[in-house]
Amino acid sequence: MKKGQILVEGALRFVANLLWEKNVLVAYMPWEGYNFEDVVLISEHLVYEDIYTSFHIRKYEIQTHVTSQGPERITNEILHIEAHLLRNLDKNRIVMLGSWVEASDILVGKLTPQVAKESSYAPEDRLLRAILGIQKKGGSSYNLETICVYISQKRKIKVGNKVARRHENKGIISKILPRQDMPYLQDGGPVDMVFNPLGVPSRMNVGQPFECSLGLVGSLLDRHYQIAPFDERYEQEASRKLVYFELYQASKQTANPWVFEPKYPRKSRIFDGRTGGPFEQPVIIGKPYILKLIHQVDDKIHGHSYGHYALVAQQPLRGRSKAHQKVVRTTIIGGTIPKPA
Repeated sequence: MKKGQILVEGALRFVANLLWEKNVLVAYMPWEGYNFEDVVLISEHLVYEDIYTSFHIRKYEIQTHVTSQGPERITNEILHIEAHLLRNLDKNRIVMLGSWVEASDILVGKLTPQVAKESSYAPEDRLLRAILGIQKKGGSSYNLETICVYISQKRKIKVGNKVARRHENKGIISKILPRQDMPYLQDGGPVDMVFNPLGVPSRMNVGQPFECSLGLVGSLLDRHYQIAPFDERYEQEASRKLVYFELYQASKQTANPWVFEPKYPRKSRIFDGRTGGPFEQPVIIGKPYILKLIHQVDDKIHGHSYGHYALVAQQPLRGRSKAHQKVVRTTIIGGTIPKPA
């Protein structure tokens, strides 16, 4: 063994390569304003085929306390609760392992003694309590036990989720189109994603089209390419020459002339899935590496029933001591959701 050698390969690593996400068919073109700037248009094929489906495990924690009216207790004998909501509780009054739970299902049966409010007493009781100096005790003295429940959730890709590429360009999904409405190639294959072409020069990462084209060649010829950056030191326009040559070879070996058209190389004429007519201009198509980020639309709007709130904005405060909500990570590499090979 030596330094840098891979010792173990798992579901996310194969032949020293990270397998985080998928190569999907992408077209760079505007589409009815639904991919304006960094917004992305995707096909329902990615949803139904579970291309970007991920599993998330969340931890829910509940504690029992001793209140002024007595201790809280764990039970499944809860009045005014429908029986089917308690169907997943075991003899310990906790949700059973492997249960399928849905919204409104009870995970832990817990009863808290009702604390009587001062205003709920009769007038003579309030007078007697005031004369004798009896004051209401509030708060909890100590915790009896803590129960942790882990829920595994299957999330498909949906509108509002974020995707990104290895060139630091990310976008939010704005619309999911049926497969028959997506633009399709000359061989009839529908496109999976539509990116805005203005996202390439605005972020100054012009390596996207090269990666996109080589991904298409690799898919057609079953090849893998490992190219170092800044290869212009070998000769002038080295990257462009390599991509053009590989596209020409793929077009010749697969007998698909649309892969490399000398009139507009690296571009191809595609058709509108709604009308069947060709688009006015040829566009760049290919298979780049697309990642699904940890920015999930299901986590964007949430609330909590504990902790401190800001007086002005009525938002949960930051900081662990203030029982803050988890802050969504903004980095691309650290915030990706891995996919098994």
